[in-house]
Amino acid sequence: MAASLPTAPYTSPLLDQTDVHIYFGSMRVLMCPVAGDASARPAGSLRPQEAAPEVVALTRKRLEGHGHLGAEYAHVYVPCVPAPDPLVEERAVAAADPLPAVLQRPLLKVAEGHSKEQIPAIRSGGRAAILLLDAESGAPVDPSAVAGQVQAVRLKGCGNYVAGEYGGRSLRFPHPGMPVAPMQKLNLMTFEADEQAVEVRGVAFPHTAEREAMMSAAVDASLRPLRLTAAIRPLAVQSFASGFDPSEPFPLLPKSVAVSTTLGERRVASHLLPGLLAAARLLLPGVAATGSYGDSAESAAAAAAALLPPSRRGEFVHKQWSDDGSFEETRHAVVPSFVAAGEPGAKYGGPADAAASEWLGTEEAAEHASGTPGVALAAVALTLPGWRRAAFERAAGRWLAARGPAGAALAAREGAPRSVVAHLYWRVGREAGAIREAMTRAGVSWGNYLDHGVEPHNNSHPNNLVVLPPSALPEPAAAAASAADASAASAASAGAAGRSWGALLAPLDLDMASLQVEAFDNASGERLSAEAFAETLEREGHELLSNLLGSTASTGLEGIDSGAGAPAAAQALHWALRDTLWAGFKAGRAAVAGSGPDDPHLTCPAVDRACRALCELALVLMADQVS
Repeated sequence: MAASLPTAPYTSPLLDQTDVHIYFGSMRVLMCPVAGDASARPAGSLRPQEAAPEVVALTRKRLEGHGHLGAEYAHVYVPCVPAPDPLVEERAVAAADPLPAVLQRPLLKVAEGHSKEQIPAIRSGGRAAILLLDAESGAPVDPSAVAGQVQAVRLKGCGNYVAGEYGGRSLRFPHPGMPVAPMQKLNLMTFEADEQAVEVRGVAFPHTAEREAMMSAAVDASLRPLRLTAAIRPLAVQSFASGFDPSEPFPLLPKSVAVSTTLGERRVASHLLPGLLAAARLLLPGVAATGSYGDSAESAAAAAAALLPPSRRGEFVHKQWSDDGSFEETRHAVVPSFVAAGEPGAKYGGPADAAASEWLGTEEAAEHASGTPGVALAAVALTLPGWRRAAFERAAGRWLAARGPAGAALAAREGAPRSVVAHLYWRVGREAGAIREAMTRAGVSWGNYLDHGVEPHNNSHPNNLVVLPPSALPEPAAAAASAADASAASAASAGAAGRSWGALLAPLDLDMASLQVEAFDNASGERLSAEAFAETLEREGHELLSNLLGSTASTGLEGIDSGAGAPAAAQALHWALRDTLWAGFKAGRAAVAGSGPDDPHLTCPAVDRACRALCELALVLMADQVS
C-alpha cells in the first residue's frame, strides 16, 4: 500500500480548487528532486537538551564563522538560536510511517525547462513552497487541477523563488536559489564588526529544521486543550548532498529543508487584516463614507470615539514603535463591545461606499457604488481577474446569506458587538491573544533574541499566524458546520449559549522557537533565569500586539501596510476595528490565564459562517500579496 500522511484532530483540509487558491495561494513554482536524503521527524521524535555549559559552548560556536571548513568559509555565518540542538529519539523515528516517495529526496525550486522531472507547487514566501499530495497515494497533485482530497505539505528552505528562463537571464536569484548575501555581523561582547560577513539564503540548516520539527509539536500540544492548533505537523528533514549542483554555494556547509504538513498559508498581516479593512469599507458605509469626518486624523479619531458609548471613550493610550524606529504614543478610543454601524441590508440599508471602491482602485465598482451591497460586491468581483472573480462571488454569496442569521445570533448575546465585522476583529484578536498566552504558559518562546546583528530576531508577529480553512476543523465541528443552516431562532439560542466553534488562526514558523529548559544568553553564554525567560515571553507578547495594531518593526513584516496612509475618512473605521482587535487580544490572554471575565463574544455556527465568508472576501482581495 502506498504511503499516506498522518491525520490529527485538526486535519489536513479536504480542499476544492477554489479553497486551494484562497487559503494557500495560486502563484505557481516548479520543484525538482536533487541529490540528498530525508529523515523522518514526526511529533515526538525530538526532545530538548538542557542548557548545560558544555553544550552551550558548542552551540555558541555558530556565532563564529565556518573557517574550520576552509579559508573561504571563514566569513560565512548561520543562525545561532540560543538553545542547544534537539536530540533525536531513534525509536520514534523507527516507528514513523514511511514518507511518500516524492518527499524522500530534497526538493528544490527550479525555473521552467531546468529539468525533465518538474513538480508543480505553490509559492510560499521567499524560501518555501506548498506541495499538494493525494491523501491516499501520496502522489503530487498539480495545484491548478485539484480533484478530491489533498494534503498540503510545506517545504521550508527549498530555494528562493525563481521564475523565467533557466540560465540566470531572468531569474530573481541565480539557480539554485541559494543566494549569498552580505549581512551585519557584530561580536556581541566586543561589538567588533566583520565587514566580509555573508550568509546563504533560501535554505534551512539542520539545526533550524530539526528545531522547527520539535517546536511545532510542542506548540501544538500546548494549544490543543484550548481547541486551538499549530499550523504545521512535522514530517521530515531533507538534507542536500554536498555538491548536489555545480552552482551550490559553499557546498561543505550543510543545508536542509524542513518538511511539514500544513493547515493553511495565507497570513494575518499580509492578507487577512488588510483584506478585512477593504471589505469593511464596503460593508460599513455609514462609518467609512467619503468626507463624513473631514480630512484630518483628529477629526477621524473624534468620529471613532463618537461611535462608542460615552463611558468608554478615550480610555486607551497605545504605545508602539513607529516605522522610523522611534517610540510614539497614540490615543485611540477602544471598547470590548464596540458597536459599528450595522451591515447594510436587513436593518440599516443605505448605499454602498464609493470611498471603498476608490480605495480598491476599481473603476467599475465605483460606477455601481450607489446600488445595494450585493451590487457593490458584484461590481468588485467584475474587476478581479481569473479565479479571483469566481472565488469572490462565492464568498459574497455566502456572506449575503449568512449575515442575517449571524446578526440575530449576535443580538441575542448581551455585551457582544452587533456588527459581524467588529465581532470578527474581536475574534482575530482573541485567538491571537489566546495563542500567545498558551505558548507563554507552556514556557515557549517563539523566537526573540540577538545573534549576529544589533536588531533582535522576532518571530512573534501576525505574519506567523495563518488563516485556517473551515475543513481543517476537528471532525465534530466540521460535521456540524456542514449541516443544514439553522433558523435565526436556533442560531440565536446557540449564540446565547456561548458555544465555541473551532479556530480561525494557527501559528507556524517555529524554527527559532525554544523552551525555558534550553534557553541561554548568546552574549554571555549563561543559562537564562526564569525571570529573564519570562521577560522574553512578555516582550514577545508586546511585539505581537504592537504588530497587530499596525507596527511593522518585526522580522517578516517589511512592506506591510499599517493603514496609516488610508484616507482620513477611513481612519476612524480602521482604528476602531484595530482597537476592537486590541481588546480581543487582551481578553484572549486573560481567558487563558484564568483572570478574565466571561467572554461575551463566543461564536456559534451562524456567526462562524458569516465570519468565514468575510475571511474569504478578505483573502481574495489580497490574493496577490506575497507574505
